[in-house]
Amino acid sequence: MTMVRSQDTYLLWISILPKILLTVTLLRFILITFMAVSDVVIKDHNPGDDVFRFDLRLDTKHGDINCFCLEGLACDPSWKSWDRNKESRGCVEKGKTASKNNQLLANFFLQPMTKWDSARFLALAADPWIRHPCAECDDPFLRSEQAHAFFPLFPLMIRSFASTLKQILPSCLLPPTFEAVLVLSAFLINIFSFIIALLCLIALTLNLIRKSTQEQSDELFIVGRIVTLFCLNPATIFYCVSYSEAVFAMYTFGGYCLYSLGYSYLAVLPWVAASYTRSNGCFVSVWLIIQGLAACLQKHCSFQKRLLVTLWHLAMAILVIVPLFIHDQRGYRLNCQGEIINADCENLTGSFYNYVQRKHWNVGFLHYFQLKQIPNFLLAAPILIYSGSGAWNWIRISWRKQPEALRLQCWKSRLFNWAFWALQQSKMQDEIVRSPADTLFTPAMLADYAILAMAALLGFTTAHVQISSRLICSTSPAIYWQLARSCLSNKRNVTKEGEKSERLWNPTVVIYLGIYVVVGTIMHVNFLPWT
Repeated sequence: MTMVRSQDTYLLWISILPKILLTVTLLRFILITFMAVSDVVIKDHNPGDDVFRFDLRLDTKHGDINCFCLEGLACDPSWKSWDRNKESRGCVEKGKTASKNNQLLANFFLQPMTKWDSARFLALAADPWIRHPCAECDDPFLRSEQAHAFFPLFPLMIRSFASTLKQILPSCLLPPTFEAVLVLSAFLINIFSFIIALLCLIALTLNLIRKSTQEQSDELFIVGRIVTLFCLNPATIFYCVSYSEAVFAMYTFGGYCLYSLGYSYLAVLPWVAASYTRSNGCFVSVWLIIQGLAACLQKHCSFQKRLLVTLWHLAMAILVIVPLFIHDQRGYRLNCQGEIINADCENLTGSFYNYVQRKHWNVGFLHYFQLKQIPNFLLAAPILIYSGSGAWNWIRISWRKQPEALRLQCWKSRLFNWAFWALQQSKMQDEIVRSPADTLFTPAMLADYAILAMAALLGFTTAHVQISSRLICSTSPAIYWQLARSCLSNKRNVTKEGEKSERLWNPTVVIYLGIYVVVGTIMHVNFLPWT
């Protein structure tokens, strides 16, 4: 049976991989064209002078377009010795004179990818000095503190890949400025990361549902829905522009995939990288603790084995959050222990990252519960509702499967004992289920739905609620299982003859995704509040 399943898996991947690559390529081409056209046709909204911008230097009115690299940028070999107090940057490397068409084409496609937080990531990739306080500035710590809110791995990847592109490609194939090459680098990284994240999500889903179903038709149907839902998820625009969501999803889903295949020692590596990409990488630590507790309750294993497995999961959970502490200590050292010291450091308690988020973006528990933020809560409502529904559906199905001994207890004891029973069952061999929908809510998915609930709760109560879509869609595979389950619930149309026709999409899901992909793209690239 195992050999047959392995052959089926191989054949399945052979059949779907070309379709996936073609689908992603086609959709990305359509999306970037739509972004570019929207940016040109619709005049940019003015979000205020305090919103950070990234200059591509593709407009001759704002600088010399024949200069590829400016002093002090990462492309400057001597950037470490550059005098940061200079009012202007000289030219380090002249570029090949760009044709008017090349300039317009680069500006047309790349400019829409520099809006909102994209500008922050690109600036960090371009200028290594941004994380350092500026002694000559009116507010020496404004730039360095705000830079600390953005983790370093994604900007480092952009910078490194841009340098690689410059070395391996002729100048005629590259944009005329280093800043524009950085945007191209971010776009290519995100396409690659998006494909890998999708493949990991498919592999993870297949590995989990195959424990509870033997119907290959159900597998194919679920995989098809997962591919479509991920390619057109409500945070699609953020996977295409210069945001870190695609890279974070690649590392996070890659770790989950490796763990589900039994390679937990390898899964730590992408999870550590995820935590060095975004702060919500700490969710993986909670996921690992849940898995460790579940392993500890497996009575069929010896005490020594349970103890070792639990300690290993605890060690992995600690390793995953180490990058958060490293990044936090670096920010504290640069701003509180450098040549100039921030006066706020004297009264600083707790995380420097939390201090920056609270000071500059008013991030905190219930800080966003204001009347003026009602539109943002409405914007996040669909993803929060689907997330809550997913967690509730898992609880409902698990509660229904309780053994008779637990059902006879009083509700307090039953609730307490059910939690332990659910943890124990999450590591047991899943029973074969008839309903395809139930295969997406198996006991083994306990930790995944717990993380989904936690991410939704964080987005609703603490973070800026409008980021809930990209927070949840890049953190939790379970949101795609819940959306797929919504489609499975309406999968067949029974004809008068009693025959089952082609499986159908849930119109609510289609409308939701369609609106968020189209409207989200238009709003984001025109500096409207879609961040």
